[in-house]
Amino acid sequence: MLACLMAAPAAAQQKAFDWVSDTDELVRLTPGLRQKTHLYNPGQGGNIKLDITAQKPVTIAVVQRRDWDDATQDPQAIYRPAAMDRLQYSCVQEHVVSTTYSCYLPASDDSMALIVRDEREFDQAILAQVGNVLGVPHVANAFGSANTVHLQYYRWS
Repeated sequence: MLACLMAAPAAAQQKAFDWVSDTDELVRLTPGLRQKTHLYNPGQGGNIKLDITAQKPVTIAVVQRRDWDDATQDPQAIYRPAAMDRLQYSCVQEHVVSTTYSCYLPASDDSMALIVRDEREFDQAILAQVGNVLGVPHVANAFGSANTVHLQYYRWS
């Protein structure tokens, strides 16, 4: 009888769900760079959560993968605000150095891409011209100090 009484509370306990650590990554950004860091699969929608720590301020947002891929057909587009600002971003958070980012992704038939942008200004055009004259592609990347961003992703489990 004592065994039955002790087993009753354990049987009545329900599973507890919460956010648990999943994968993490380090991203190195140069001034003005926008980078796709993570893809969220299409589906019925739901919340995402991650912790972000950056050395310098960044903007973080999500955008439909198809729109990002179309806009970045030209690899230099990630440096051009005119091209990138036309995208329809969701859950935008600016001036992030350290935060817990969360966003509700709507149901979609396309993946959603997490985008991180280094907020530091950079004159990409001048350095690109210098690189062309010197015959050194991507010279701008060599001159901009890196902004290391740590992304810790969570999953609901």
